Amino acid sequence: MKASFYTGNQTFEVRDVTPAEPGEGEVRVRVAYCGICGTDLHIFHGKMDQRVGIPQTIGHEMSGVVEKTGPGVTAFRPGDRVDAAFTPQINEFRGRRTVQLNLIDLRRVEPTRLYDRFRAHEALRPDELRALAPDREDVIGVWNFLRRAAPGGAELRDNTDRLCLQIAASSPRPQAARRAIACLEILAELGLVSLRRSGSAIAVRIVPHRTNPLENSVLFCTLRKLKAGD
Repeated sequence: MKASFYTGNQTFEVRDVTPAEPGEGEVRVRVAYCGICGTDLHIFHGKMDQRVGIPQTIGHEMSGVVEKTGPGVTAFRPGDRVDAAFTPQINEFRGRRTVQLNLIDLRRVEPTRLYDRFRAHEALRPDELRALAPDREDVIGVWNFLRRAAPGGAELRDNTDRLCLQIAASSPRPQAARRAIACLEILAELGLVSLRRSGSAIAVRIVPHRTNPLENSVLFCTLRKLKAGD
């Protein structure tokens, strides 16, 4: 596994490290994205060298995928996409300083929440609209996933969030999980798939021998206009 270490003097170094095995009540997360906050910038500019042991991996706001669970873990399973936040704690013992990250929040990504808020006519922030509104490539990606997962007009039944995460796992698009349900609704509006949602369950089936231009979708055009601020 690769990790980036702050080595002082505004310098980082990528090194090979051995991932730790998760203990009782712990999960190991494969980091996909890590945010940069004010604390990280202070460390980078050398303003916390007296408090941070060097070399040190920094960053305490991240998202990723649960890779392995330890004994006693029931709320998460491998493959779950999660967001996590930590608070850094500086420890010093006999002249040696270390940074300890205390977990303050770990939650499973809820891929349909943003779209359901939009459907409930809640006002979304501009950044939320950018995350939700699919591009043509997102819709095509969902269509291709359905062709592989449910060929020949077979009906695909699953938990809605789980299906959206499966779609996202097959896509390189950064917002694929949040956009998946909107893409499914767009395909249903165009008559290309039949779609039923009941509670947390979803059933999808490709309608054979149908074509319809994406621009005929009112939902697709509406989301694109909102994303652009029109």
